[in-house]
Amino acid sequence: MAVYRPLTNAESERVGVAALASGRIVDVEGAGTVQTMDLAPNRTGPLVISEVYAPATLNAELQYNFHMFFELYNNSDRPVFLDGLTFGIVQLPDIAAPVASCDESARFRKDPDGVWAEFLHRFPGSGGQYPLAPGDAVVVALDAIDHSVVDPRLPDLSNADFELLGFGDVDNPDVPNAVEVGLRSWFHGHGLLFYVSHSLFIANEVDPASLERAVWSLSSGDLTLIKIPAADLIDVMWTERDDALQDQRYERCDGVVHKNFDQLGGGYLPGGGNLSLSAQRIRLPGRAGAAGGLQDTNVSAVDLVGAPITPGAIR
Repeated sequence: MAVYRPLTNAESERVGVAALASGRIVDVEGAGTVQTMDLAPNRTGPLVISEVYAPATLNAELQYNFHMFFELYNNSDRPVFLDGLTFGIVQLPDIAAPVASCDESARFRKDPDGVWAEFLHRFPGSGGQYPLAPGDAVVVALDAIDHSVVDPRLPDLSNADFELLGFGDVDNPDVPNAVEVGLRSWFHGHGLLFYVSHSLFIANEVDPASLERAVWSLSSGDLTLIKIPAADLIDVMWTERDDALQDQRYERCDGVVHKNFDQLGGGYLPGGGNLSLSAQRIRLPGRAGAAGGLQDTNVSAVDLVGAPITPGAIR
């Protein structure tokens, strides 16, 4: 359940915010049930994840996973440098491949002091090499190649701004690499896959060796995670897939990350090989072309919309 209220121009000028929102997963017991929601204001951060394209294609028609990309947008009125920034996904077992209860995963999902992850990448550069101007976007491709040769519905990402590099990759020499710096490499060797239904985050440069670690003992084996501190998190996007069957088969936990970072997943993209849509951040009302123009209320359910892919462009 999500609640959202855009402010009028007059209200926005008076209080300095443009939208209020809140959201959470709730069990409604019956007609007449009252739920109280405290609406938090949008925040204008310097850098936001503006688009995620990660439809699953593992079916009989097409078995291919390397077409994924995400987009970063400078939502401020001054340049932002990408050098050294870290990004990754929150991929807990009860979300991706349920082998644990929501109670067992709560200590990781509901940690107000940060997000827990296993797979991380870092942007290249040591300072001042990769500026992003206000209102500009960059595309980060899993593989910076023309994927339409595999299937015409897939995008041409050969002109992406960055690509992920893993141990089994074919490297595009014209595109800078974001290298793996997590606890281990992603299984396919192309860098981490960020399926819709994961929570993707961007953070300041961190040293994984110095971060807090925890071992989670599961029936499938021990899982080691590291915590990205809240103070280093720049933006979090929690995407969801419209999958009623998954919801029926598995217990749906009340959040992937703490509500301080994102309160309710959004995007709600269809599964089953629909390759035309991505999860995209919407514009704040009346803010087209302005600094801080993309909405960031920390409620992905109202910040995101499913729309035809637009790598490098803002709708």
